[in-house]
Amino acid sequence: MKFKLHQSFALLVLGALPVQIDLAPQDSAETTVQFYGGAGQYALISRGCEGQVLSKHAVPFQELSAGVEHKFASPVRLGIRSSYIFDQQEVSEGFFDPEGNYQSRTKFVPEENLTLNPYLNLETKPVGIGVGYFWARHPPTGSDNFDDVELPWSAYLRFGNRRAGYFSMSLLHHIPLYTGGYFQLGFGSGENPNFDWWLGWGFAGPYDQPDIALFKANLHLERHFMLNLLGRVGFTEGLSESAIGIGLTYR
Repeated sequence: MKFKLHQSFALLVLGALPVQIDLAPQDSAETTVQFYGGAGQYALISRGCEGQVLSKHAVPFQELSAGVEHKFASPVRLGIRSSYIFDQQEVSEGFFDPEGNYQSRTKFVPEENLTLNPYLNLETKPVGIGVGYFWARHPPTGSDNFDDVELPWSAYLRFGNRRAGYFSMSLLHHIPLYTGGYFQLGFGSGENPNFDWWLGWGFAGPYDQPDIALFKANLHLERHFMLNLLGRVGFTEGLSESAIGIGLTYR
């Protein structure tokens, strides 16, 4: 069964329905700027009706991401993110063999893609919820188990205090986009003032299969700067689907 993107979106929306958000003012206003770079590899697998592998191809990618977010003296946060992705596109071409017979073959050509994600988040200590508009120059790569992305929305949901322990889900509502996968869910904690972490799983494209583990960490370098680290480990049909990302956040 294919994993549909709109089903993930519905999961986030339904989970947010019973949530009540206190709109009382919180901390002082703050602006955050983030830069991220990521690189890795995913697999394009073609399977038959009985699940047999018809073809497989490892596709390397790189991406550069940036985001700006402004937190008002309230739970409201407005921001915009963007990713520039260096990818490959599968295309078919026809040709005539030496005997004059028409043949076709598949090849991979370089492709560059740009995404934009303006968004609105409401963040309180016990819960956070967000929604955004997702635009891409070309539909981001899907897989045999996941359709190409055509949903123009992003969404995010968190339960629990970020400074203690929390659970979160994100659908196209994060950067870097390819490195961690389109749909992410897991648990995190920011109890340590110098280090916070998040451990979970990435589902859906561009990867063929869910990862074994997806790990994020933020190292507080000093008052205004954080070093951001991300790692994904995954495999499918003998091919690696792993990636790594590194970023810098300024507040």
